[in-house]
Amino acid sequence: MAEAEFPVGSYRGNLESAVLALTKGGSEQVVIKFVLSDIQGNPLGVTRSMYLSMSGGAWPYTRQKLEALGFNGDFDNPQFDPQKSSNFEVLCKHDEYEGKTTEKWDLANWGGGPEKASNDVIKRYNAKWKAEVGSPPPKPAGAPARPPSLPPRPPAKQPERVSPKDQGEAFALFKTIEGDDAEKFWALIAKIEKKHGIPVDDFEQKHWDEFHEELLPF
Repeated sequence: MAEAEFPVGSYRGNLESAVLALTKGGSEQVVIKFVLSDIQGNPLGVTRSMYLSMSGGAWPYTRQKLEALGFNGDFDNPQFDPQKSSNFEVLCKHDEYEGKTTEKWDLANWGGGPEKASNDVIKRYNAKWKAEVGSPPPKPAGAPARPPSLPPRPPAKQPERVSPKDQGEAFALFKTIEGDDAEKFWALIAKIEKKHGIPVDDFEQKHWDEFHEELLPF
């Protein structure tokens, strides 16, 4: 086995051939031969091979890798999806073999991962944990329900302003008015005096009613 020529890292490959073969020890494996390129896809002018074991626990991973390359499922005449088997990413790792550093190639991004244990195995370890450690803590309850919102507070009741009946009541009202409203009070008196051509001393109820209507916005 030749010493490593390429450093550890990511590369790209274009599938050249695949064959179901036997190792020297008689174990089944799929040998994937591919033309090697750098990670940008520039050809490096060499071919490399991946060796995918079919024995024991390796089979599920080999199956997923073959699926990732678009394998047609026919080991007698293996064919692959042209799009999936072109420009795929491969990983170069280094192994030590008989005192030499050698290359080991594998498919990258094939969707592999640990396979979930069966329900029986999960139940067995749940029971083991419970016996040795104890029951798991109860699931946390959801967030406490929010108390119902209070009804909206009714608006503050504004004191009712009663229309003055005469000048005396009007002046009594004036004593409850402050600031700019006081100036508006006298301006309104002058406005009604001018409108009707009479002094405030001669105002009748209709004049005070008019005064009251215009005074309300204050």
